[in-house]
Amino acid sequence: MGDTDAEILKDARRLIAIRKAQDQYFCIDIFRDIPWSIMLILFVGRFEQQNLSVETISDQISCSYDISERYCLALQKEGILVLDQPPGNDSSGLRACLTDSSFDCMKTIIGSNRIEAESV
Repeated sequence: MGDTDAEILKDARRLIAIRKAQDQYFCIDIFRDIPWSIMLILFVGRFEQQNLSVETISDQISCSYDISERYCLALQKEGILVLDQPPGNDSSGLRACLTDSSFDCMKTIIGSNRIEAESV
């Protein structure tokens, strides 16, 4: 992972921490953006070469499994992520991963925001 990738990953982790702080200090529903939160978690997971379960994602964004699964299915329908059911597992074993194009788009978004923020 190059310096730029390491900086982008650090920024993505910072965004996740900010979202968690919002949930801690303010009414959780005011800032709720479940699809973007899911995408951030999967973005970091992909950098770390992790294939995350929907259950893990639910825990990380403080959301019920059913709601997380519903959003993951919608994101899959839009071609943003891929869901995979490992053989022999129940629905809690459902795994999610960003598509290559979604990963690249998020890398561009987070990376370009770094450049813009530094120039402000």
